[in-house]
Order: sequence, then C-alpha cells, then structure tokens
Amino acid sequence: MKTFAVRLEDGQDLKKALEKLVADNNIKSGVILSGVGSLHSAKLRTPVIKGKIKYLELKDLEINSLHGTMGSNGNHIHIVVSDLYGKVWGGHLKEAIIRTTCELVFGLMDNTEFLRKHDKKTGYDELVIKKSPTQNLVEVKLYTDGGSRGNPGEAAGAFVICKMDDNVVEKSGFYIGIATNNQAEYQALLKGLQRSVELGIRKLKVFMDSELVVKQLNGLYKIKNKNLEPLYRQVKKLAEGFEKISFMYIPRALNKEADSEVNRILDQKAGAI
Repeated sequence: MKTFAVRLEDGQDLKKALEKLVADNNIKSGVILSGVGSLHSAKLRTPVIKGKIKYLELKDLEINSLHGTMGSNGNHIHIVVSDLYGKVWGGHLKEAIIRTTCELVFGLMDNTEFLRKHDKKTGYDELVIKKSPTQNLVEVKLYTDGGSRGNPGEAAGAFVICKMDDNVVEKSGFYIGIATNNQAEYQALLKGLQRSVELGIRKLKVFMDSELVVKQLNGLYKIKNKNLEPLYRQVKKLAEGFEKISFMYIPRALNKEADSEVNRILDQKAGAI
C-alpha cells in the first residue's frame, strides 16, 4: 500500500475537497487512514432506521476521527466530532466546512479498484472490491513499440504486458503527436514502464524491435540526439524502481501485438483527418 498526506485549509468544503482529490489523482482504491482538524460546521447523517433519515447540523467542532473508502464512482466517509462541551457526535459525512486545518493521511491499495453498485438488499450503493488480474504477478514480459509516419511525423506508441507464458494481461495503444521513430519508441517504453509500476510488478523483461534504443539502454551506444536524452533519463529512473529488469532486442515479426496497436492508432488518426 502506498501512502501520502494532504493538508486542507480554512474555509474548504471537506467532502468536496476529498471528491476533487479522488478525481484529480485518478484514485481507484483509496482509504482514509487518519484525519484530524477542526470545523466551522458539519452536517452528518445518522443511521437510517425503517426508512427514516435524520441529519445532525453542528457548529464549532473538533475532528476526532475521519475514515472511509474512496473510488472512481463514489466515496463512503464517516466522521466523529466533538463540540465545545466535549459532546461527541458521529455519522455519515454530508457537508463540512474546515476551520483552520484538516490533516489527512491516505492509503492507496495495489491492484484493487473500489466500485459502488446498487444493492437490492440494502437499497444503497454498496462497495464492490475489484481485484486486478495482475495482483499475483511478480514477473512479466513487456513488449513495446513506437512508430512515426514521416519521421518526424504523426506518431503513436503501444505496450503489451504478458505473463511469462506470453498470455496477454493488458495492452494499450496511444497517439503521441509529431515525433521521430526513436522518440516514439521511448514514449511507448515509458508508458509501459509506468503501467507496470502501477500494477505492482517487480521483475520485468522488456522486448523491443528498436536495436538502437535497446543498445542505448544497455550502455552499448551513447545518446547523440539531445531530444532523446530526457526520455532516456526518465526510462532509466523508472527502471531503477524494479527489483530486476532487462532490455532485449527482438525482430519486428516477434513484436506483432505492439506493432499492430501502433498501426491501428495511426490508421485511426489518418482516417480522422
């Protein structure tokens, strides 16, 4: 689980700020581990009994506890607060305006997505935990390819993540813009490495049909093109995060999946012009 901390400031709407945080960071499986601070006001929903809904509207509060789960299509947040007299209140967070500060610590679960779907039994949108098909993968193969029609010209990249038996786990193609073939090769590799990091993969065998890029990454060729240097550095930095990684050259005939994705994207782009 990855963790990070955020401080919200006086006057911010706590619930809206949390929703924005989820959207801006594309959080798919977030957990509020800790939350402390103070509030000008808060609106809480108490337990629903026999269909009756009751709200508490409170002022001048300390946040004693804040917890919840956050995902791409809904959040579930509970809060415990105390008033000026030490009386404690708790419930489902509906509204809250921060006073001075709110300090939050979040956890992001690996290879998991939190979804919310309507449950006929409860009548509410309840949590559905979706596990990634890569959750138990430690070592994979990554095939990448990039291409430019014009060199430089319209360019695209693609990556294919496979199990060690070459069964495809995930593949993706994307438009880059105007770039050279070598720039597109590096961009495709970057995307593939970034996705591998997101999936929690620790050991990686990378296969590319660009002999130049492979030899540069293996230290056999120097980087002579200044436009490739930033991309090279980004790749090397990402590569340092894996327990084990290798870069190997293969003929284009053995890189068909990634190559076809690149051509599919470029054909789509040409058809749209």
